[in-house]
Amino acid sequence: MKRLKILSSVLLLTTFSLIAVTAAEHTKEPTIKENKAQIVERKTAAVEPETIEEVAAAPEKILDIPMDAIMQHWIFTCCESDGIDPFLIIAIIDTESSFNPKAQNGTCLGMMQINADVHQGLLEAMGGNDFYNPYQNITVGMKLIKAYLDTGKGLDWALMAYNGGRTYADEKTEKGEVTDYVYVVKEKIKEYKEAADL
Repeated sequence: MKRLKILSSVLLLTTFSLIAVTAAEHTKEPTIKENKAQIVERKTAAVEPETIEEVAAAPEKILDIPMDAIMQHWIFTCCESDGIDPFLIIAIIDTESSFNPKAQNGTCLGMMQINADVHQGLLEAMGGNDFYNPYQNITVGMKLIKAYLDTGKGLDWALMAYNGGRTYADEKTEKGEVTDYVYVVKEKIKEYKEAADL
C-alpha cells in the first residue's frame, strides 16, 4: 500500500511537470535566432520588386548594359527616392564587378563588392541575408554611398571612402590626392549619361 501511494505521488508530479513544460513551450518568447529569421523573411521583399505585375510592367532598358530592365528601373526608382544619382550607382557596379552578381574578391561580394565582414550587420538590419542577391547587394551599396555623400565631403571623398574606407579617404584628401578609382567611376558616369542622352 505504501509503495502504491509513493508511485501515485510520482506519477502525479510527473504529470504536473509535463503540463508545466508544455505550457512554457507554447508561451515562451521566440529566441533571438527565430526573431532574426522572421525579420529577414518579412523585410527582404522591401528591397526587391514585389509583384509579378510590377515585373511585367517594367519598361524597356534605360541603358544597353548586362542588366535587365526590371533591375535598371528599380535602381532609378530607389535612387530618386534617396536623392542619389542613379548613374553613379550603375558606374560603381560596372567598376566593381562588371555587372556580375557572383563576383568575389576576398570578402568583397556581389555586384557592388560589399565587404561581408564589415557590412553583414547592415545587410541583416535592412532585411537581407545574401550578398549575392543583386537587389540586396545593391540596396546595401546604395545606402553606403549615400552615407558617404551625406558627410558633405564631396563625390571624390565619397568614392574613395566606398573603395577603401573613411580613413583611407581622409588620408588621400589630406595629401591632396585623388585615386584612379575616382577617375574611372566619374568617367563611366559621364559615358552612361551620354548614352542615355542626358
